[in-house]
Amino acid sequence: MPREPHARPVAGLLGQGLAARARAFARLAAALRAALPPDLAPHCHAAAVRGDELVVFVDGAAWATAVRFHGARLRAAAAGAGFAVRRLRTRVLAPTPPPPPPRAPRPPGPEGTAALRAAAAGTDAPRLREALLRLAARGRR
Repeated sequence: MPREPHARPVAGLLGQGLAARARAFARLAAALRAALPPDLAPHCHAAAVRGDELVVFVDGAAWATAVRFHGARLRAAAAGAGFAVRRLRTRVLAPTPPPPPPRAPRPPGPEGTAALRAAAAGTDAPRLREALLRLAARGRR
């Protein structure tokens, strides 16, 4: 099938620049975590550089204040990772809601119960037959 004139491989679109930039930001994140005290580092989740501004994302307002207190150290760490920044900004991430509790499994309906019994009758494996019949016994009538 002939290629469309504007179609290009994805690898060519991404190029080496994107991979190099991702590695640079990984170095930045590691440098920032190393520059912070051990009790503060786990609360810093990501960083970005916008012009001459270092933006650090944290998981609470109290942690943002603590990060700002270490601003000079973080700017020096960013410079060591190859990012020339003059200002520090913190952003508080929205809290992640807890996952919903798992739902109790619903028992099979009348059609499902009949299908399980038919499957049990059609198998030669005794353990499988017993398991299918136990499941069918939980069904709604």
